[in-house]
Amino acid sequence: KGGDVMYEIKEYDAGRGMPPAQVEQVLFDVPLDYQQSFGTGSPPSSQRGAALLRGVPKLRALVCLGIVCAIAATAVMLGWTKKSGIPQAASAGQKPPPSPGHEAAGLIDDEPFPTTCSDLGYLCISDRLNFGEHLTRGSAICSRDGLYMFGMKENGSLSWRECDANKIEIEYYNGDDGDFFVMEANATFLVYNKQKEVVWRKDSKFKVHPGPDRCLPKHSCPYLHLHKHHGGVILNWFDDDGVWGTTNIKKAYDL
Repeated sequence: KGGDVMYEIKEYDAGRGMPPAQVEQVLFDVPLDYQQSFGTGSPPSSQRGAALLRGVPKLRALVCLGIVCAIAATAVMLGWTKKSGIPQAASAGQKPPPSPGHEAAGLIDDEPFPTTCSDLGYLCISDRLNFGEHLTRGSAICSRDGLYMFGMKENGSLSWRECDANKIEIEYYNGDDGDFFVMEANATFLVYNKQKEVVWRKDSKFKVHPGPDRCLPKHSCPYLHLHKHHGGVILNWFDDDGVWGTTNIKKAYDL
């Protein structure tokens, strides 16, 4: 392959008892550059050997070039696979990567997916509550990770809860069916019954300027914000001097 088949003739020394005319034919392939140098005829042995030696560096160069090209092609394919998001097969004993849902929740390995407040049947209206908005039976504000709630249970009780595995629950008011919660413009906490009578009240320890004062594009002060990760319920307000205040409701009220 790559050239004509030539015969190398080797003459044996007559002094060794071999006939001078006895020859051994050795079959080998002739490189293309050998043919270009000498054609298809049979050149002298010395010239033929020199041509073969000249072809060795070129053959090595071709082999090296092929190896380099193979490595480059493999690197390009691996980079494209990673960039395109195609999952790669896991090696033996290696765990597969976490699913997107587990990554979003910060979970790894075989950790079970957490139970959210929505899973427990709460109607999560937002992670913030404006003053004047009502929380009725079963409705609550929930943290953005879905793990904490502040609002009314089905039995009319005002509670804060860590929903995953029912770890912690704080009940501020043990109410009745039909009770609802509202925060007034001066940040006072109130619970009304069906007859719209106040049955529970907590005043803020801070001097809150009555709203509406625009704090955020969609929220006027005062408002409540239930934070993710730690589940803190934060009161945000402006005082009479226009200074924005923020603190946990555990410090703002006698709860």
